[in-house]
Amino acid sequence: MDAVQGFPPARTGGRPPVAPPLLDHVFVVLDDLAYRDVVGSRFLREEFGRVRATTDEAGTEVAGENTLIALYPASAAPGTGLAGLVLSYETPGSIDAARERLDDRGASPLRCGLVRRGTRPWCHVVQPELDPDSPFHLCIAELTPEWFAALGAVRDGGLLTRRAHLDAAHGRPAAPHHRLRDVAEVTVRLRADRARRLVATLEALGYAVTGGPDGQRLTGPDARIRVVVDEAEPEGVLAVGLSLNRPYPHRHRFGDSSTLTGDVWTFRPRPHPASRPGHR
Repeated sequence: MDAVQGFPPARTGGRPPVAPPLLDHVFVVLDDLAYRDVVGSRFLREEFGRVRATTDEAGTEVAGENTLIALYPASAAPGTGLAGLVLSYETPGSIDAARERLDDRGASPLRCGLVRRGTRPWCHVVQPELDPDSPFHLCIAELTPEWFAALGAVRDGGLLTRRAHLDAAHGRPAAPHHRLRDVAEVTVRLRADRARRLVATLEALGYAVTGGPDGQRLTGPDARIRVVVDEAEPEGVLAVGLSLNRPYPHRHRFGDSSTLTGDVWTFRPRPHPASRPGHR
């Protein structure tokens, strides 16, 4: 799948224009059997991408050049969420303009703060609240220069790039023989109210919106997010569309709930109390 390029910046009141945030990573909680197969997959480790434990050491991340997929076992689900998206800024100071824009639009309640690892500032985060009980989470982040320096990541003309951060975190750049280049598209299934808040939030940040009440597509600078509205089926990530350096011939199954076929990695969301019909 091809990524989208040349997206225009959004204007934020009295501040200079700020470009929409970039897709950083997607996280999915798997059932134990699927997660066991992910951890044991030689194909993922040796051919597909850069694989290591997630930063919190509770899951496994599969990284391309700029983006990654973080997979967790059910026993180590982050917080109460079963799936989520993290978008990020590479230009320092952009997240302040983003927070201002979201405040102005009132798309959804916000939680904001500086996250530390030990005593060192790690990243600034803005977390729009889709719903207090939502199994799907959205986070907008911006790494700190202090964290970049401590990690040994190389700044690119002042930018704190996702590529440099991943290269430093993994201790090596993406290998030419790896199949995965990057995440290009994410398809999520949500209840109507949560879908509306997600779409309104990303539109406020500069994503272009197309589609209708049963499903919408949000187009950003480097990736697309498809939102499927469903009031009955479990919410979460249904599929991750990928851009590949080169194709591979075989289908790879992880348990009964996840399949990697060509440039699409599909998932079957796990039930969650907040996903039950009529839950508020």
